[in-house]
Amino acid sequence: MEVSTRAAASTSVGEVATRTHQQGESEDQYESSSRTFSNPNHCHAVTFLFYRINKCQTVKFELVSIDRRVNDPLAPTGVSLNPPKPLTGVGVLSSRVLATSSSRLDVATRALQSVAVEQGSTTRTTGALLDRTLTGFNQQGPIPVNIRQAALQLVDQDLVKEGLLDKVGGQVAKGAQDAAGWEKTMSLPTPGVLVKGCLDDCDICEPELKRLMDLEATRKDLENQLLQKKITLLEKSQEYRCCAGGTDATSTGT
Repeated sequence: MEVSTRAAASTSVGEVATRTHQQGESEDQYESSSRTFSNPNHCHAVTFLFYRINKCQTVKFELVSIDRRVNDPLAPTGVSLNPPKPLTGVGVLSSRVLATSSSRLDVATRALQSVAVEQGSTTRTTGALLDRTLTGFNQQGPIPVNIRQAALQLVDQDLVKEGLLDKVGGQVAKGAQDAAGWEKTMSLPTPGVLVKGCLDDCDICEPELKRLMDLEATRKDLENQLLQKKITLLEKSQEYRCCAGGTDATSTGT
């Protein structure tokens, strides 16, 4: 018996998403400032002291007042946050559903409908629990005003016994403020730097060099005195005056 085998072939067709990545260059510029410290003296050393400038900040805590209120579930006075949106876990991936796909609108519609259904069920559940809670409290009614005032008065009496209030319906006691309050001063470093230079008393010059420096200073002093005398003589000279006889042009009328 002969068995013939025929070749079978299969073709797989898939979608390929093409993504383009672009590369760029960025340059960072850094600016810095520098200072050069030098010693202009010949024989004395200089010590530079660097001080970092700190900022002093004072933090003060003080017990100002104690608020008393009655927590009535039927007449709430507090503030509650809005409930967060429920997590649906529904998302559309661009690599799974292409913009040119014919099923894109159908997928988006089903996703929106599922979100609306989940939000509606959560809202209905929350509303039902709230209705049942209010129904149970409506059987007793809100707390009357006289009971509120009596409860607040009892609380004030306990606070007065503990030394927190000065009297019933009063303010915070002085002793409670001193016990609960505190003040602290902190030093925070800043980028500022203060530099001070101090001249050292130690002299490293030889006696001959010291004498030479003194003679140089004396010579410059004599040169300045000579220059001052020359200026005085030039002012008295007739050649540098405006008119002969020591009179100027304005006095003679010319």
